[in-house]
Amino acid sequence: MCTWEEGRIPSDAEIDRLFGSLRRIKKDCEDIVKRKNGNVFRWSLLHRYVMTSYNILRNVLKCSDEAQILEVQIKNYCIAVTVSDLRRQNQTILQRGTGSAAGTGSGGIGNRGPTVTQARV
Repeated sequence: MCTWEEGRIPSDAEIDRLFGSLRRIKKDCEDIVKRKNGNVFRWSLLHRYVMTSYNILRNVLKCSDEAQILEVQIKNYCIAVTVSDLRRQNQTILQRGTGSAAGTGSGGIGNRGPTVTQARV
């Protein structure tokens, strides 16, 4: 192939070959750019997938932590309600016991007054 420095003008066939080579080089460059963009796109999809998975996992763990806290709060509330109910029941029993119980005239539960043997002594 001739160069311009030799002082002669290249033929049409040589120019066609140069343009053909130029088109091939240009096509190769475009293919490289497409592959690079495709790889960038694939990496961005992978990044999006990993980040989405991470966010989902983080949200599931956060939800699980909140559910555990809520479970503890519910159990504590149930215990408090149960204790409160027991106190109310005990107060009701004690209040009933301080008056006269079923016509016995006793001072309440556990305080039935002197027994027959105690009264004779």
